Amino acid sequence: MVIGIQVPGVKHLRKCLFIFQSIHTKGRADRTIELLVMQPQGMSMNEFGAFTSFLSGIGLGGVITFLIKHFLEQRSKLREMWLLDYKASCDGLLDAYREVALKDSDESKKKYAYWELKLQLYASEAVLQKLQELKDSPPGTTAREAAQRALLREMRKDLGFA
Repeated sequence: MVIGIQVPGVKHLRKCLFIFQSIHTKGRADRTIELLVMQPQGMSMNEFGAFTSFLSGIGLGGVITFLIKHFLEQRSKLREMWLLDYKASCDGLLDAYREVALKDSDESKKKYAYWELKLQLYASEAVLQKLQELKDSPPGTTAREAAQRALLREMRKDLGFA
C-alpha cells in the first residue's frame, strides 16, 4: 500500500521513497507498507528530513487506530440509540395491547396502531412476522397465547436478552 502526501501550495515535486513500516505475516514473506512523500523543489534535505520525521512521529498506526476507534464509537452510539428507541416501541406496543384487551375503544386501537407502526421502524423481520401471527389469531385461544409467547421471544432476541 502506498500513501502519498503532498505539501499544499507546491507545484513541482520530486519523488522520494521511504520505508515507513514493515509488517511481518505468518508463514509469508515480509510485506512492506511504503510512505511516498513528495519533496518540494527548493526545500533542503534537512528541512525535508525534519518534515518526514514529524510525519513518522505522529505515526500512521496512531491515525489508523484513531479512525477505527472513532468508527466503532459512532457505531456503538447508533446501536445504543436504536436499542433505546426499539425498547420504547416494544414497551409502547405491549402497553397499548393491554389497553385494547381491557377496553376495546377507538382511542386504545389508535394507540395500538401508532405503536405498531413505530415498531415497524426498528423491529426485525421475525418480530414483524410474529406480530402479524398475533393479529391473525383469534382472541382467547391457545393460538393467540402461543403467538404472544413467540412475539415476546423474538422481541427479547432483538433486545439481546435471549
